[in-house]
Amino acid sequence: MSTSSGIQIREDPFNFNDGLRIEIKSATGGKVVQIGVYDKKQHEHRYATYIITDEQDFTQELAKAITAESLKVL
Repeated sequence: MSTSSGIQIREDPFNFNDGLRIEIKSATGGKVVQIGVYDKKQHEHRYATYIITDEQDFTQELAKAITAESLKVL
């Protein structure tokens, strides 16, 4: 990470070794959510894909998916 005038700039925007990467795409009938997590114990990136239909509460289902993926790396 480099700094310029006190502003932090990430060299690699896809380097998410300390957090989650969440990608949400619209699809017919709902949304496709892909969550990427870096597992520090295994030293590898893991990805999980969730499908949330229009009939489901998007916010609630997204929260469940994030919680589930976060708990897997503890």
